[in-house]
Amino acid sequence: MFDTKEENCKPFWGYRPTTAGGRDPLAIQNSSVVIYSTMIPGITNLTNRVRYMGFYCWLLNELLRIQDAKKTKTVSLKEQIEYIRRSELLLAYVMVHLYNNVTGVGGSNYASKHLHDNSDGVNLIAGQKKYWKNSLGVFGQYYIGVMFRLGLISPPDDEHSLYRVTSIGDELDNKFKENISEELSSLFIRSIYKGYCSFENLDRLGVFALHNIPVSQELNQYRQILTGSDANFVSMKTYNRLATFKLILNYIDKNNVYNNNSVLPFLQNNFLNVINNNLDVSNERLFWFIYELNELVHSAFEAFHYGLLYKTSDDPLPFEYVIQSIETDVNEWCQENNVRLINDLNLKCNIYDVYHQMIKCRNSSYKMCIAMHLLYILDKIISPYYQKLSDMMIADETLSHFGYSPILLSTLITKDKDTGIETFIYNSIIRAINIHTKSSFEKSSIDKGLVNNYLIDSGYIWQLRRTESIRTTPRIKNAIQYMIDIHWLSTKDNMLLLTVDGKKMINGYDA
Repeated sequence: MFDTKEENCKPFWGYRPTTAGGRDPLAIQNSSVVIYSTMIPGITNLTNRVRYMGFYCWLLNELLRIQDAKKTKTVSLKEQIEYIRRSELLLAYVMVHLYNNVTGVGGSNYASKHLHDNSDGVNLIAGQKKYWKNSLGVFGQYYIGVMFRLGLISPPDDEHSLYRVTSIGDELDNKFKENISEELSSLFIRSIYKGYCSFENLDRLGVFALHNIPVSQELNQYRQILTGSDANFVSMKTYNRLATFKLILNYIDKNNVYNNNSVLPFLQNNFLNVINNNLDVSNERLFWFIYELNELVHSAFEAFHYGLLYKTSDDPLPFEYVIQSIETDVNEWCQENNVRLINDLNLKCNIYDVYHQMIKCRNSSYKMCIAMHLLYILDKIISPYYQKLSDMMIADETLSHFGYSPILLSTLITKDKDTGIETFIYNSIIRAINIHTKSSFEKSSIDKGLVNNYLIDSGYIWQLRRTESIRTTPRIKNAIQYMIDIHWLSTKDNMLLLTVDGKKMINGYDA
């Protein structure tokens, strides 16, 4: 007898498989992530404003100060998080009310939509569970990790039930309070306890603005934290974040850099600089070079994965038919460019001309051909340095991850330059299929679904989901935003400019 729908007791393989999200179909991007995480620790792609850290140190201590003054029972972790959430929402309302164009404010989308729900003020209780999906709020989702790494807070443990501020965090709290009068501090706290704030009081709370740090000891404290060691809980001190700050400032000082287009030009400039200096450069330059080399090689290799994916459909197609369709396109590309063998490729082309040609190409088969061209140009450029780069991987575990570009590139490239273009493309597609299949099954689970982009079985291939190739995001944009917030950089007509203090930072710096 068949199971009824209500009984729902069929085994898991009886269900239609679901698919989960994912942006790394070949499982190679972690080799880039570990590099930028090492070079810019204490900042993530989602911690957009440095003043959040001062705000949280002040808030955590303020809640405890009020509790001690009232001699009330110990606040539970649940209550602490509830007040943190209300505070984040109140801060978001302040920002959208007074500074609606400022970015990087958690909860601002909700606050913008509900700012005028009431005629005389904002209701924090009504919105505290809706403005942010994560139960721990912006604090829990984005800032706990970086503030712990920077030595500002400690998480709950066996002896302490609450998040609490360290001695370093206390210093930041004290400096933050110097720019917030007792009257306005009390007003903010009363508002979150009450769960309501009038528009008149929102006007008065502008001193909490995240983008406007006064020239003060608070400002100096952020600078001291960000120029300090990368992590306060390790014995061996490193200063990669400071070195990267100086490298970015040095680049901006010597070039016309726009705030909305700063990351890729910086990486490209550094990449070419390192090549021109035969890799005989500072450690920070070399690591950012390897990061960009990873991204170039990864983008090229992923072109074979996506080139196959975009030839598939929701309906099963014969695998050989799809391959023949690709081969037809490849032959057309070869005829248009007068090439037949690897040896026919022009390896003197500019790297980034070829890279941008690959990115802009809409024909997925042609894109694979251009990706092949890019791989061989990169191989020619770094071939004199393969041994040095391999030794670096052995010496530094940061680089010892699958996808490390010098090793990956050496496996993709065939040294037989008489190999036909079609053969190389086919072999690269098969390699991409094998890696995608292996990594997808490793990441898939019964409860979360499949992460495969496609399935191949019995001579057929069909598409499960269509995704796009995306570079990793290396925290540089937020590093620049932090340097704007702490007055090392300013903007004029979207152009990034060093301030007097920013110039002092790179005075005598030679990367």
